[in-house]
Amino acid sequence: MNWRNELDKYEDSDIDGKINESFDVDVKRRNPKRVRNAHHNSAFLSLSQVLERVPIGRSTLYLMVKKGEFPKQIKLSERVAVWSKAEVEEWIENKLKRK
Repeated sequence: MNWRNELDKYEDSDIDGKINESFDVDVKRRNPKRVRNAHHNSAFLSLSQVLERVPIGRSTLYLMVKKGEFPKQIKLSERVAVWSKAEVEEWIENKLKRK
């Protein structure tokens, strides 16, 4: 049996959504890691979640934050920074309106 036929069986299933809710990929190590408190209703977005929504690179994102062209991150602790989901979504909507 062709592997593509096998994949077609799962195309309509929600298996990807369930996996993506619980896991993220550490790109440098290529290992799946558990994402702590991964809730879709969270008011915050991690860096990886922001970069999924906005098709720019990490360094470009930080440059835009520095220039005031993108919402600033919120420091939750010394090593944890997040973005307001509402602010990022508003920024995206404003960009779409300007097209």
